[in-house]
Amino acid sequence: MKTLPTTAISIFKKAVLLFTFTFFAMLANAQTYTSQSDGMWSSPTTWAGGVVPPATISAGVTVNINHTVTINNNNDLVISGTLKVTGDTLVLGSSFVSKNIRVLSTGQLRVANGGITYNAAGASTSISAEGGKIVFENATVNIPRDFLATQGAARKVLNSTVKIGGKYDLDGTLLNPSADTLKFSFIETNLTQAGDFYIHNNTTLRVANAYIKVNNGNNFRNDIGGKIQVLTDASRNTGFDYLKVTKDLINDGSWSARIDAACITSNISGVQIADIDFTRSQDCSNTPQIGAAPELIFKDPVLVSGTPNKQGAIYRFANVTTGVDAQIRLKKFSRNDILMKNADLDSLGWQKAFQPQFGLSGNVAPNQNWYIDFELKFYEAGTNTIKVMPKVDMTALDVDGDGVSITEYASFQNPSNVSYSTINNLMEQTTNLVGQTFTCLTDNIPTLLISCTTCGGDGKTGIWNLAECNTCEGTGILHAGCHHAFEGVNASHINGPVTNFVNIDTAATQVMAVYQFTDRSVINFRYGAKSGSASSSAGIRLNSLWFRQFSLAPVITVVLPVKLFLFTATLGEQNKALLKWTTATETNLSHFVVERSTDGVNYTDAGIVFALGNTTEQSSYNLADNLSGITSSIVYYRLRSIDNDGKNSLSEVRIIRLNKTSSHTISIQTYPNPVTTDLRITIPADWQNKKVVYEAISLGGQVLKRVEMANSSQTEVMGVSSLAPGMYIIRVTCQGQRAQQKVVKQ
Repeated sequence: MKTLPTTAISIFKKAVLLFTFTFFAMLANAQTYTSQSDGMWSSPTTWAGGVVPPATISAGVTVNINHTVTINNNNDLVISGTLKVTGDTLVLGSSFVSKNIRVLSTGQLRVANGGITYNAAGASTSISAEGGKIVFENATVNIPRDFLATQGAARKVLNSTVKIGGKYDLDGTLLNPSADTLKFSFIETNLTQAGDFYIHNNTTLRVANAYIKVNNGNNFRNDIGGKIQVLTDASRNTGFDYLKVTKDLINDGSWSARIDAACITSNISGVQIADIDFTRSQDCSNTPQIGAAPELIFKDPVLVSGTPNKQGAIYRFANVTTGVDAQIRLKKFSRNDILMKNADLDSLGWQKAFQPQFGLSGNVAPNQNWYIDFELKFYEAGTNTIKVMPKVDMTALDVDGDGVSITEYASFQNPSNVSYSTINNLMEQTTNLVGQTFTCLTDNIPTLLISCTTCGGDGKTGIWNLAECNTCEGTGILHAGCHHAFEGVNASHINGPVTNFVNIDTAATQVMAVYQFTDRSVINFRYGAKSGSASSSAGIRLNSLWFRQFSLAPVITVVLPVKLFLFTATLGEQNKALLKWTTATETNLSHFVVERSTDGVNYTDAGIVFALGNTTEQSSYNLADNLSGITSSIVYYRLRSIDNDGKNSLSEVRIIRLNKTSSHTISIQTYPNPVTTDLRITIPADWQNKKVVYEAISLGGQVLKRVEMANSSQTEVMGVSSLAPGMYIIRVTCQGQRAQQKVVKQ
């Protein structure tokens, strides 16, 4: 029998010892520290197991703060691992006032539903991402001095408030560019210290509805090579809801994020100044008018002048919003044979919208064109006193065709902003009326149209070219002979497709456009249609203009490194919604955000749950959402999965009814009824999380649609758009129990 040489055995033993040492060293580095009570960072009683985490958090080490923890260390807090502050606060104590929080290249600082603050006068702590990642979500963070990012750092501020004593600074290099995301957040800088809000070369600032204030005579500066971009899910396609700068706004880089309200104390300058897109300037002494305008409801018009449904008729709509009336004048019919069937039809479409129904009756010949110009004016309720509206949102719905020959179109005069879906069937066209002959409505003389000499033809004057020109009344066009303002519509123009989109559906974002107006008492717009090479019998068209804002983002499937296996929403005890979900696999996943809505359109964050991140096994998560303060009878939930690179996707929507049927009653609720596309079906409480079968049955007993859910939520959605109009029975079965209800499909 042969034996190994002594030297070989020695080498083998050393290798085993080295492996063992390395293995246990890795275990030590992978340690997790979790707070168990309020207290000082340096106190063993603050931490589970009595083990105090070091102020230098090494790679692989995780520190979880779920209580109010005060750090009084006399050294910088250096993060190469992970520091999470969840649901509570990290306090910078008196001994830490001159120290800094530094997040190095492998480090992560995450604050969710909590905050960072300080309690010592004269504090000068800065927070810097030196190649690392910082995420503030639903957080309130107070930074005594500067908020810095360098060397390929990534910072995200989501639905949060960050107040900074000094400057906000984003810097990077060609090899290590840095990127920030500011989404639905408030950032205020220079509360006590000087320094510009500075976007340097090799960096990108991505924004969605951010509210920024730069105080005490400091600049907002975007350097050459810097990029400021709007996020795709920004409401109203707006990067900055409000930007207040107490000195200069300087843009030498790329800027593609619109500013809704701007207050710039000094100058706007820079090589790329033309890239900056303002909705309007804002009086710095007043509270900014930001966000969506209030919805205006147009119902029950009253004829106040003229002949009903004829050119010149004026209709008054009372209390379109509190204290405001609106009048719409049928300003001009382009042809004598236009038939106005209804000035505002409310039996189809949407009752709240303004819905004129008009066109050419009978068989419309090829290559015909017709339109009506409308003039909208606002008044103080019950008076003839003109009312200037700070903001008006108008959404043109269902600008489509008859499926054969006819296409609809719409024009709106000088909107502050126009938004379309990224996937749309509309064609935008810039109208150019200069050089054409129109009859002046003031003196009834035909004359050529010319550009207004006061405003240069864009209808705007004043500082930053945002005020309406008085000479041309905002149209940008004058009659050459008399120099009266052109009273037609020189406007943003859209042409719809020939395709007929069924009904007037707010989900058909492909044929919708949102128009925003600011500081207006009068708005001119035009609706019309034209036939193509074929004749058509559908010349009478129903137009729908809803005075509110809609999200036009299309439903896009994004492939993410997470496979969602299950997502349910049920109503539990003490009026709490119980959200549960399971993932099949996760790769590079950061966290989940549960989003809640009371109208199915506008969502806010209900809570955040951090993900395991990387796993090939099923992982389950849950969140309880307290609904005691919710007044709506229906609550919508969706789950947003976000990876470490910022990509995200949404789950299907789950619905909870707060006025649910008693769990002892075997009945279902269906809505809306009548239904057009999606029918929501609410089941008894004791059927939730069980196998439930949903069926749509004709009155003749034929099952036309069947859906089976293995773990049913309180409310599920059945698509019925494929069903023909008529009456149906919705039958729901669970463990031998059955309930049904009749519905009408429009």
